[in-house]
Amino acid sequence: EATLITSHDALARYLDKLVRAVPIESNFIKQLADHLNAEVVGGTVTNIEEAASWLTYTYLHVRMLRNPLAYGISADQKN
Repeated sequence: EATLITSHDALARYLDKLVRAVPIESNFIKQLADHLNAEVVGGTVTNIEEAASWLTYTYLHVRMLRNPLAYGISADQKN
C-alpha cells in the first residue's frame, strides 16, 4: 500500500502506470552521491559498512535486486 501525492495534471500519468502494472524503476541513483554525502555530513553514515547498510533501506536497492540489468548489473555481479 502506498500514498501518492500529485497534482491533478499528473494524475492521469500515475493512474496509467498503476493500471498497466509496469514496475516503476528508481531514479535515485542519479542523486545517490548527493544523498549519501548528506548522510555523511549528518553523521548517519560514518564508514563503508554503514553506507552499504543505508543503501539497503532505499527503493533503489529493492529494484536493483529485482531488476539488476536495468541498473547495469549482470547476473554474475549480483551474487
